[in-house]
Amino acid sequence: MIHLSHIGKLLPFLLLIVGVTITYAQVPENDNRCLDCHSNSTQLAALTEQPERFHIPSDFKDQSVHNEINCIGCHADPGGYPHPEVLGLLQCGNCHKNESEDYLSGPHGNPLTVSLELAPKCGDCHNVHLIRKSSNVLSKVHVKNEAKTCTQCHEIKDQKRNILNITNRVDYDIPNRTIKKGIHFFNSKISDNSNLLTCSRCHGVHSLSEKIGKNWLNDYLIEADFCGECHTSETISFKGNLHFSQKISSLNGNISLTCTDCHQEHLISNDKYQYNEEKSAGQMTGKCLECHQSVRISGKFAQVAKGHSPNIDSFHGASSIGGDLFFSDCSSCHGIHELNSYTGRDKEEVKLDIIAKCGTCHPNAAANFVSSPVHMAQGELLDSEESIARYIFLALIVTMISLIVLSIIGDFYKLYLRKKN
Repeated sequence: MIHLSHIGKLLPFLLLIVGVTITYAQVPENDNRCLDCHSNSTQLAALTEQPERFHIPSDFKDQSVHNEINCIGCHADPGGYPHPEVLGLLQCGNCHKNESEDYLSGPHGNPLTVSLELAPKCGDCHNVHLIRKSSNVLSKVHVKNEAKTCTQCHEIKDQKRNILNITNRVDYDIPNRTIKKGIHFFNSKISDNSNLLTCSRCHGVHSLSEKIGKNWLNDYLIEADFCGECHTSETISFKGNLHFSQKISSLNGNISLTCTDCHQEHLISNDKYQYNEEKSAGQMTGKCLECHQSVRISGKFAQVAKGHSPNIDSFHGASSIGGDLFFSDCSSCHGIHELNSYTGRDKEEVKLDIIAKCGTCHPNAAANFVSSPVHMAQGELLDSEESIARYIFLALIVTMISLIVLSIIGDFYKLYLRKKN
């Protein structure tokens, strides 16, 4: 018979054994105990209504950057089985502190204050368990896959309302097909992976405000400088022209025109690869007219001299509408990024410059080219001979239409008389 004093001596050891047993039942000694269930699809299907959500491939750690971290390194509170219905959020920031701070300060982290459900989380971009290095071509954040990963939210129509609720902006709805039509995506198919222009290259990685992001909305100078990292010569030329130096009053204050005002943001085309020269020329003219036919803008800036409000009434504009495949657009005379301006320059110098420009298409260009109107402003009077011809044609048109109308009225009147008799 065991004496009570002996039991008292053994009690600490008994408690230790029980404690170890309970701990072993609650916290797995290695990942194999977790994977016994979570890698078994059949067993998961019997235990939960969402087996695909909790299924983990048994070899996931072979490709994961977290291959040296046990499950409990992230899942600190799984408890025993059955697990609690609601587990604590994974705190990636415990290890990735800098990335977590950037994320929380950016537009992806801000929604956490609005809705935990709507906010994009680390696993949405990086995957949850099978987290590969960004250099791995199978990674969701590999340069070849970034656009697809970003547009899994920014393309889906159902997400548009969520994005609007979070940001009060709807222009974050960016279809993947739009990005794929852009020249930057096209270059990704013919280039190596070292210098691709991906989403993160422009927008940053976690904070999404390092370069473009929210800062771009407040300071348009950032955009030109950033594009200039690759397009150096174009940016130098652009910064020297009126588009960059003139300020336009807007809701965001006085801003300059910048790269995306002409080239768009994601659907950035390049006629060298995607459009023939004639189609690209027509697109350029239409883009220029978006501003230069605006009464508010044209009345404030370059329309100091007479006739600087362009429209399609000129010969060059009419030839494009008439189907001529070889017509001049705005850049033919003004250039593209350098944007030649004749305002404020010496008149004789301007005349010679205009004749030289015209001579590129018209080899016999002479001084009379300078005297002809280039841009036809609305209400601008033509030369006397052109005015006479214009008025004659207008009179003929009015006369013919009037005769047709009178003829129709006469027919109706005759029909009325017949029915009356």
